[in-house]
Amino acid sequence: SPGFARALIVRVGVIFLVVSAASSSRLVRGWLDYLYMWFQMEVVWGIMGLLSSACCALQLLLNAFSLGCAGFNTVLGPYRPSLMALTLSMQAGQWLLARGRFDMQRQAVIGTVITFPLMLLPEFLYIFSRVGKSSRRTNMD
Repeated sequence: SPGFARALIVRVGVIFLVVSAASSSRLVRGWLDYLYMWFQMEVVWGIMGLLSSACCALQLLLNAFSLGCAGFNTVLGPYRPSLMALTLSMQAGQWLLARGRFDMQRQAVIGTVITFPLMLLPEFLYIFSRVGKSSRRTNMD
């Protein structure tokens, strides 16, 4: 979409500034430590990946069973830059926390492996469909 990259960058910047400014507070620091505990749960990364992709994987599953369109993109599409920014910021926070802590690095890898393919699924499908169209066009000529 036009302006998507700009919206994503702005939202990541805003989240970074808010967390940086708020992290000087003891209350916020305690809350962030509690939030980092959630980063170790794979289900959190699965949910964030699905939301960041506007539930693209769920829609593909519904289409595979000929159940039609559920309208996830209509509802979640406008929020996708914000959800992606939040997910990217959470991933960055997890990796910063895992830096130097070998016990957390495994969880960081698992979280990244779960999140990024789900989050970028719409882009992968777009590229796949474009490559498929160009190869079909070449074969027809």
